[in-house]
Amino acid sequence: MRWLGSTIAGPVIVAMLVTACSAPSPCPPGEDCRWRQGPGETGVWLATDPEPAAVLRLALPGVRTVSLYVIWERCGAEVCPWTPPAAHGRLERQDNGAWVVALTRSAFSRDPDAEVTLSLGDGSRLRLGLALAAGDHRRASVTELSACIRDLGATLAAASLAGAPAVLDVEIELVCRIWSHPDQGRSAMHWHPLLHQVARAHACDMAARGYFGHTDPEGIGPNRRAQDAGYTLPDWYDADDDGNNIESLALRGPVSTPELTVEQWLASPLHRQHVLGETSFEAGQDDTATGYCHTTRDGVDMHYWAFVSAHGTP
Repeated sequence: MRWLGSTIAGPVIVAMLVTACSAPSPCPPGEDCRWRQGPGETGVWLATDPEPAAVLRLALPGVRTVSLYVIWERCGAEVCPWTPPAAHGRLERQDNGAWVVALTRSAFSRDPDAEVTLSLGDGSRLRLGLALAAGDHRRASVTELSACIRDLGATLAAASLAGAPAVLDVEIELVCRIWSHPDQGRSAMHWHPLLHQVARAHACDMAARGYFGHTDPEGIGPNRRAQDAGYTLPDWYDADDDGNNIESLALRGPVSTPELTVEQWLASPLHRQHVLGETSFEAGQDDTATGYCHTTRDGVDMHYWAFVSAHGTP
């Protein structure tokens, strides 16, 4: 690895120059399409969102797609996403007093063992890597999902020690499966503790009182529950007591897992639209959380799941 420090400038400059002379990127401005090219395409692309990157992609017919990439990861936080989480290090204080865990979903499905990283003096780092993709290159990697579960779990555990409500492992896995899904339309997603409170409370209320629906027996819906918990919704959201612009629910029994729950939502067009942020309205809902509760009814295990996403106001 010693050679990297003395030769890193050369490959970066060459990659950028080649990019400048290549054909215009087929990616719309502001979108990360580095892994959304057709499987037969070869080319060089420059992306700036979510991180500056140059990608050289070679399609080898009948074999696989080979991608060489250089990514510049910047971080202005006290603790960057690629460092071990610490208490408060990745928490943002909101105007409403809540602590929000901020994580950006990576569009790269890559193998860390095939990467070389160089830390820079300003706290950022360069990441050079080789990615080999066979079949559907958009499929979320196990590595990315595992990293999300590990990092988010460690951060929320630190927040819990600081007084935040504890988050269940299945709630973390569920939101990570949503965040890291290759078709996810939200480029940045946050874990919001007030929305977690709302999602968990509703899941447990349904389990305790034996109903299933967005509106509780008193006629109160998700928007009103979020407002009552202290989360400020934009004024263009439905203000009726039973209004719902933010919630998807699932009920399964006797067996249910976060993976099965995501599959259940994605099989329903309206739930898929919400969970994957397929419209500009849902894509703008970057504050997210999940809630889970379990009960036994008539000897059968029943699993209640909730996913809540909203566009907060300052």
